[in-house]
Amino acid sequence: MMATAINIAYVKGAADVGLKLGAKAIHAFMENEKTAALFTFDGAPDTVLIIMPMRTDQAVSDGVVRMLGSAGISGSLAALRAHVTRTAKALALVKNDKEREQLEQRRSSFEDRIAHLMQITTEGPKRLEHREAA
Repeated sequence: MMATAINIAYVKGAADVGLKLGAKAIHAFMENEKTAALFTFDGAPDTVLIIMPMRTDQAVSDGVVRMLGSAGISGSLAALRAHVTRTAKALALVKNDKEREQLEQRRSSFEDRIAHLMQITTEGPKRLEHREAA
């Protein structure tokens, strides 16, 4: 891979992970905006962060949410909330029952993901350690 311009949100996320790892430097690689961004960390040679282009409602894994907490995923939560708002506006304009049902399911899916992410961030590290030990 070659170093290239990378979305600043990716760099911020990698920096948050780097801080948690105690890394002195981060190295970023990405072919283009449609491919995965790969980050390596000085001082953590066995760690690689890969950010894959995905749908917004699936973009943040539960493990990353647990590690970063709600502050670390505020951008993802804002994006999900924006999807809820846009979907609600589209619902107000739709006249077709089938399309209405699809939009309602989509809005519900976004709301469920927001609730799930918020629950994970409030569980805290002790709860996570307990789950991993089980």
